[in-house]
Amino acid sequence: MYDVIGIGIGPFNLSLAALMKPTGLRCLFIDDKPSFAWHAGMAFSNAKLQVSHVKDCVSLVDPTSSFSFLNFLHRSGRLHAFVNRRSGAVSRKEFSQYFAWVADQLPYLRFGQKALDVRTEISHFRVTTTEAEYQARHVVLGLGICPNVPDCVRPLLGERVYHVADYLNRAPPAAGERVLLVGGGQSGSEVMEQLLAGPPLKQILWVTPRDNLEPRDDCAFTNEYYTPAYFRHFQAQPLSRRREWVQVKRLSSDGVSLDLTNQLFDKIYERRFVDSENDGVRLIVSACLEGLRQNGAGFEVTLKCTETAATRRAPVDCVILATGFVPHTPPFFNRIMQLACIEGSLPRIRSDYSLESRIALPGKIYFQNRTRIQHGLQNANLSLVAYRNATIVNSIMGKEFYPVDMDRSMLSRLAELEEEW
Repeated sequence: MYDVIGIGIGPFNLSLAALMKPTGLRCLFIDDKPSFAWHAGMAFSNAKLQVSHVKDCVSLVDPTSSFSFLNFLHRSGRLHAFVNRRSGAVSRKEFSQYFAWVADQLPYLRFGQKALDVRTEISHFRVTTTEAEYQARHVVLGLGICPNVPDCVRPLLGERVYHVADYLNRAPPAAGERVLLVGGGQSGSEVMEQLLAGPPLKQILWVTPRDNLEPRDDCAFTNEYYTPAYFRHFQAQPLSRRREWVQVKRLSSDGVSLDLTNQLFDKIYERRFVDSENDGVRLIVSACLEGLRQNGAGFEVTLKCTETAATRRAPVDCVILATGFVPHTPPFFNRIMQLACIEGSLPRIRSDYSLESRIALPGKIYFQNRTRIQHGLQNANLSLVAYRNATIVNSIMGKEFYPVDMDRSMLSRLAELEEEW
């Protein structure tokens, strides 16, 4: 009998596992991957973390933890060199090394085990994997994401047509080839940077349904949206307001790093105007991939304008999809959803990230993600991962093991002000 079983070992459940270490709780975390990996196919050497490195597994709730990024730098003999760097951003590759370092120190992580089922019993949950059956008082779902691939592309996936998640596992486009890159978010922009730095290509068609390359809003006051104080305010709003806010404020989480947008503009400008070469680079906005078919050794793509519905065909040799990710949904997840109380077609999730169920459960089922509308844009990035997991730990233990409500917000609201200013 475990106190907690976590299903999935990505950054979110890894943070929970690290924060569990000093609690004395008996826990187990399982994942079907052979070892810890965080977007390994996208670990470009120039790809930067979009949040502060202090937003690691533990630091924002336990700055003294041995699992902090700062301790990782110290233990790996690079702390002074890191401090002396003039660049403020940490590479995703280095942060992935940090995550793997944390995972190596936690003996209750089990890789190579796939969760097959989660069932409710009278006094516990029964978790079945490819290796064994376990009992748990509580379950934490960190099921992760998988590539979002348009239906028209699926039959042709392979060495020449692939999602950006596999970019580093494929041979790069060769000199003289024609490449279609679909998606104008952060990962699409990082791939574009790779293509511009590689062998000279005959043509790059960069297609995005957005009407421009939209930069991420990363100013100091915008980042106040990603604090515990704002999270509590957000959660107190009616569902309709939360839906609206997530859409209006999406560029605080879902845009391209401003430095990268400027670098790409400069590189394309130099090629097109200063070098006076027929660069063949086209950023096509307000367009989507409508169709793809084999055409000899290459492919024919059909692009559709999202404004006029007009279409145009073009020959290409390689297709790279930066079309984002969708939640991974194993069969047992749908059965869990049948237990949920529903509000506006969404499961109701409490402030401690646990599912509100229609029936009495033997314990709690916690959600690490999939609650963007319920809990805000922070649900999908690293900003509040330590706070979220400290909240889950406190909920499981029934006491405040980690203080989570100490920080004061830079933003004030009339209802929160004292009567006399």
